[in-house]
Amino acid sequence: MFGTGHAHSGLPHYDWGGLHYARTSRCLGIPGGTTIDKVQLTCLLEEHKDQVERANQAQELMHTLKQMIIKAVPERYLAILHNPFTSAYEAQSARQILTHLKRTVATLTDDELQEEYDRIAATTFDPHGMEVTEVMADIRFLGRLATAINNPYSDAQLMRLALKIFTNCGYFSQGIRAWKARPVAEHSLENIHQHSVWEHATLHELNQCIGAIAGHQVNVLQESTNSMLNQQQQFFEAKTQELTELVLALRQELASFLANASNTSKSGDKPKKKKKKE
Repeated sequence: MFGTGHAHSGLPHYDWGGLHYARTSRCLGIPGGTTIDKVQLTCLLEEHKDQVERANQAQELMHTLKQMIIKAVPERYLAILHNPFTSAYEAQSARQILTHLKRTVATLTDDELQEEYDRIAATTFDPHGMEVTEVMADIRFLGRLATAINNPYSDAQLMRLALKIFTNCGYFSQGIRAWKARPVAEHSLENIHQHSVWEHATLHELNQCIGAIAGHQVNVLQESTNSMLNQQQQFFEAKTQELTELVLALRQELASFLANASNTSKSGDKPKKKKKKE
């Protein structure tokens, strides 16, 4: 006899008296030839459903962990794991990425750590193309590297590293003076991070104001230049017209002069009549 299954459970139709469904058996891991009843099958299906849900949750968790690792670790430490065609890490699991970091980054020597410190210290901060957070992320990761090889930096050392980078960029002179004027107790890595973010935002606002003022001045200058050019054009056109009229008048006078001169010459060339002798 064939059962109808549960209309609301989503279960397929089965022979609850002992039907052997190969597909269901493989899915649920039931040994071939095993006879199960309705209650057993329902329990197995529910158990299988729970296992699938747990597997999906585990997969999502590993994906989230992988993204957190990629976000936390500077790209140069993971570049070797890039897909050469997509520049992504889709072929690498979170476990593989962590294994790579353990075999490379976590085994740095003190000299290699110093090289990494010097590399970060030589950073040229460009406020127009970089964010303060980028620099601070590198510094914080350096701190974690140092701790991982049992040669930790103090918060004060990392703070001074950040101060050196932002001082050398040359854009935060007033902000650096304000920072040095703060109480020493406030000189922490977190505080200089927030201070530099604020100075960076202030610099952006100042540049926008300067740009707006400069843009207005450029417009005024352009209008003045156009007006002056128009006046010059009108002046040159008027003078050109005057010169043209003067040249025409001179030509007319010259033509009249030449005509008069020609007539005078012709009258002077006529022979004089001789007087009759008386």
